[in-house]
Amino acid sequence: MKKILVIDDDPRMLKLIKNYLDGMYQTYPVKSGNEALAFLDSNEVDLILLDYMMPALDGPHTLELIRQKRGCFNTPVIFLTGVTEKSKVKACMQYNLSGYLMKPVAREELLAMVSEALQNTY
Repeated sequence: MKKILVIDDDPRMLKLIKNYLDGMYQTYPVKSGNEALAFLDSNEVDLILLDYMMPALDGPHTLELIRQKRGCFNTPVIFLTGVTEKSKVKACMQYNLSGYLMKPVAREELLAMVSEALQNTY
């Protein structure tokens, strides 16, 4: 079963995304960029869903640090964001971003993008 790390500071969003993915993927929800980095120190995942706006360590900075970790440069990352300024998300494309979805996200839309991102990496 593919492993997905879900990074979001909103516990309701973490629960929703976990519910969307349960049964098809093994999910690992964390509440911050720092928690994600610590998790990735000892775990490998197949895909990362990353919130753009978070306190302390925001999504773009978290992504930059993830890409510096050994074994994580090519891990697919999809932003989940309420940010409507596409220029901000496009600026993150330099970090090998697999895509982004606007919140609130429909289950079908999320599953389709996750499936596509996973197929494109293997």
